Amino acid sequence: MEDLFAGGAKEQLSMIFMQQNDGSFSKENVPAFVKDLYCEDVDAAAFDADGDKDTDLYIVRGGGEVSAGSPLLADRLLINDGKGGFSESMEGALPFTANNGSCVAPCDFDNDGDIDLFVGSRSVPGLYGLSPNQLLLENDGHGNFSDVTDQRMKRFKKIGMVTDACWVDYDQDGDKDLVLTGEWMKVSVLMNNKGMFSDGTRRAGLDETSGWWNCIYPADIDLDGDIDLIAGNLGLNSILKLIK
Repeated sequence: MEDLFAGGAKEQLSMIFMQQNDGSFSKENVPAFVKDLYCEDVDAAAFDADGDKDTDLYIVRGGGEVSAGSPLLADRLLINDGKGGFSESMEGALPFTANNGSCVAPCDFDNDGDIDLFVGSRSVPGLYGLSPNQLLLENDGHGNFSDVTDQRMKRFKKIGMVTDACWVDYDQDGDKDLVLTGEWMKVSVLMNNKGMFSDGTRRAGLDETSGWWNCIYPADIDLDGDIDLIAGNLGLNSILKLIK
C-alpha cells in the first residue's frame, strides 16, 4: 500500500503517514525528524538507497533565510529498517553541501544497478539571480553517495536557478537523460552518454524556451510509445506583468 511523506516548514515537524487496510492513514512517530524542526523540507524522494529491497527517504532542504553552507540546509538520507522505521544514514553517506535546494530526481544514470541522484538548487541565499551549485550524486550500491558533478557534468554545475528535474530516455539509447527547468532558464536537456553529460537542448527543439519555469513532468501524452514532457511556466495570473 502507498504511504505518504509530508515535509514540514520551519518549526513544523515532517510527517510519515502509513496507509491502513481500510484506506485510512496513521501518523508514524519518527524521532529523526525532531532534530530538524528548524529546517525547511522542500522536496523528497522515496527509493531503495542501500540495496536492501526496502524504501529509504532522501529529503531536500532549502530556504533563503540562512546562508549557503548552514547545517540547516543540509539534506538528509533516512534509512528504512524494513518495517517502516527510519533512522539517519551513517556519517559520511552524503557529501555536505547545504545549498538552497529545490528538487531531487532519482535515477540509475550510470546503469550499474543502483539508484543515483540529481539534486537541484534554486538560488544562492541572499544573492538572488546568481546560479547555485547543482549536484549529481553517485551511489556505491550501499547507500553511500559521492559528488561527481565536476567529473560528469561540470559544464552544467551552474546551469541556472533550477526548480525541477526529471529523467527520460530522450534519444532512446538505453540510458536516461536529464531534463531541467528553472527561473530565467530554458527547458534544458542534458544528454547522457555512458554517464557523461552534454547539452542536447537545441537538438530537442527547446532552445527558444526561456521562461520562469516551475515544474516538469514526463508522460506519454499521445500514447505513441515515447515520453513527452509537460512543463509549468509562470502563469498569467501572476501579479508580475510585462509592460510593453
